[in-house]
Amino acid sequence: MNRLKKPISLILSIVLILSTLIVGGVSSLAAESPTIYSDVISATAGNTVEIPIYIKDNSGLLGWNLIFKYDSNILKPKSISKGMGWNGILSDTISDSIYVKDGEFEAKYQQGTLNNNTSNGIIMYATFEVDKTAVGSTDIFVSFNQENTYDCDYEDVILNPENIKVNISNSSTVIAFDSKEITAGEYVDLPLSIINSNSLSAIDITLDYDNENFEYIDFESGNSLDVKILESNGKIKISISGILSDIDNAIILKFKSSDFAYAKQYEFKTVKDNAVGSDNVIIRNSHINVKASETSDSVVISSDVDLKVDYGEII
Repeated sequence: MNRLKKPISLILSIVLILSTLIVGGVSSLAAESPTIYSDVISATAGNTVEIPIYIKDNSGLLGWNLIFKYDSNILKPKSISKGMGWNGILSDTISDSIYVKDGEFEAKYQQGTLNNNTSNGIIMYATFEVDKTAVGSTDIFVSFNQENTYDCDYEDVILNPENIKVNISNSSTVIAFDSKEITAGEYVDLPLSIINSNSLSAIDITLDYDNENFEYIDFESGNSLDVKILESNGKIKISISGILSDIDNAIILKFKSSDFAYAKQYEFKTVKDNAVGSDNVIIRNSHINVKASETSDSVVISSDVDLKVDYGEII
């Protein structure tokens, strides 16, 4: 029996040491992961909203680089500013013609001294303009650039960023087509939704589109609506009656994109012709981003030598 006790004691000792190391490692990792977060934000369509960005469990930062991604049909960034205690250099890519991206901007901070900033609380503010057609909730996705996030020893600091939810109120009735992204030559469905119907019972609208690069195919309506559609030369006149409530995908317009469509954003603009039951109706326009296909990007010409040139290029 005595010979069994020693190996068992040794095994228990090893397990205890490993448990201590694992717990210590997890605690250390947690201490080095400051959280970036915000409250649930309430905003009003057509107005601006200032969003406070907080930090907690700040182990010490000399520099940081946050990335914000958002729906550019709903939100447009206007400016950022520093939170109390963050007195270094704060820059952004909101109005930078070189680094600006649709639906994304970066905020970069550099401490003015070589000492860590260990402040908790508001690290920065971000001000957005809310589109007048926006309604419901939208998310701002937050991440960070590790290369530019470090402490005074120039060691990486791993942040724990949380996404931000923005709830948007809108008293207007919104008629909204979705925006889509496709590859040239593909079919695409364009749903229309009625949001905040209020007392709206019927509406007539006209949709303009590029009929050289898109062919209208047909429409679907799975609701108990009376829908009439007339298409002619890149214009689609749509009459909808029998509206009783908000409707997602009230109708779906079906298109086929050209095999030779250039890679770019095509606007699908809608105007209100008439509305029954509500004068306060606004239209959210949509677009389709077309990505290049082999046929839209280039064409191969056979001769003694195979040449590959850009579509439309003179050779």
